[in-house]
Amino acid sequence: MILRATLPRYRYDLLISTAWKTYLPLSLGAVSFIALCRII
Repeated sequence: MILRATLPRYRYDLLISTAWKTYLPLSLGAVSFIALCRII
């Protein structure tokens, strides 16, 4: 119980907005970089 009380709780909507704003462009950039490396 003490561990659960000390860890921060993440709201679901903040987690989804972070995923859309940060991780999606990063993953698209990584995929395009790998595709570019395979073409060259």
